Amino acid sequence: MGKQTPAHERSGGLALSSRRRTRSRLPTSPDDDGDDDEYMQDNNLLYGYSEMPGKRIIMEDAICAHYPLIPPKFATNDDDVSSSKQRKHWVGFFGVFDGHGDGGAISKYVAEHVVNQVCGTNDWQSYMGGMDCLARSLTKACTELDADMSKLSWSTNGGSTGIMAMISGDSIVVANVGDSRCILIQSPETNKDAEKQTTMSQLTDATTQLSLTSTEEQTDTKKESHSGGGEKMVVVKALSEDHKPDLPVERKRIEEAGLTVVADTFLEEGDDTETTIYKIQKSTNNKIAVSRAFGDFDYKDQSDKPSDQQAIVATPEIQIHARDPNRDLFLVLACDGVWDVMTNQEVGDFCAKTHAELLSNSGNNRPTTTTALTPEQVLPEVGDRLLKECVEVRGTRDNVSVLIVNLENTLNQTNLGAGTAVRALQFDD
Repeated sequence: MGKQTPAHERSGGLALSSRRRTRSRLPTSPDDDGDDDEYMQDNNLLYGYSEMPGKRIIMEDAICAHYPLIPPKFATNDDDVSSSKQRKHWVGFFGVFDGHGDGGAISKYVAEHVVNQVCGTNDWQSYMGGMDCLARSLTKACTELDADMSKLSWSTNGGSTGIMAMISGDSIVVANVGDSRCILIQSPETNKDAEKQTTMSQLTDATTQLSLTSTEEQTDTKKESHSGGGEKMVVVKALSEDHKPDLPVERKRIEEAGLTVVADTFLEEGDDTETTIYKIQKSTNNKIAVSRAFGDFDYKDQSDKPSDQQAIVATPEIQIHARDPNRDLFLVLACDGVWDVMTNQEVGDFCAKTHAELLSNSGNNRPTTTTALTPEQVLPEVGDRLLKECVEVRGTRDNVSVLIVNLENTLNQTNLGAGTAVRALQFDD
């Protein structure tokens, strides 16, 4: 299987308290090469990611992370580029892409090109703030990129789901194409009479008695979780809905495109319980279990119908969250190999508890570590432990990938530097 990319190469971003110059600027437009100007950085997003092939021979997932993206209207080469007026318009772009059928060709292509597609939209070029503008940029980028890819030659039929998020100072805009998923982890809403909100620093201080529970769809709260027992809690909010062929709106479009939705029932290896997966059937031997995806052009061949009325579409579903600096802790994007074996609640519990343990140097499961992890190692390590839980404990057979963004702005951590990460097929020989 080979050796995984080191943790410090699977992270990026910068903490609110840090400030230093760098030449690692990201492109503000498709024609901008991104490395000709030096500028001051000061912002509060940190990110890290992890990926494992699971039981599969081929790794078909891909990940991209771009932060900060500077809107053209606020890009400048003068000495005042670090002003708060400019920084509040910095945007992060993050995506996880789960390929199928082609060895990862489509997923890798999307991960490498989608941000330039976003930067090329009129909405991004004129962006002056506002969540609606980001939503339009994402929607246009997904559909236009898919249209561009349909004109290229591909050696085999295949496709990729995609879960993407654009994070500005005041909002999180999530675009979902398929059945990968995004969740937001928040501290619980405190009583009006409480003196202060629960922050990640409080969670870190309480690691020895930490149990993190969450609410699925912001309703039910559990007293216990897979993470342990205790009193502390986090809230988990779903920011995407899986696009499955049996959903009424998806089934209607599929059938109007001339195809059918069928139920495939089977027994998992070593499991006596039957599993049913709904698939789009094109022929007896040609079925697919997602209803939205990049690529899969053999399911987009109805010449009398526009792209958004094909059996499979690349039109993203958009969800928008207004950021709450008092409560927002983490954003988690992951492929379905994670969600097949863990609920939103369990992932939220696991990530928050593990992050707190690592920051407090109580991560005793890390074999060779006797000192606290550096900031650039924490989030990738959280991801590594989450994926090991999915593969080694819960038995997922699929590729698994996760990207975690730290939204909490009170941690006093060092600057990791701006950067672009586009990863695919990460396990080196």
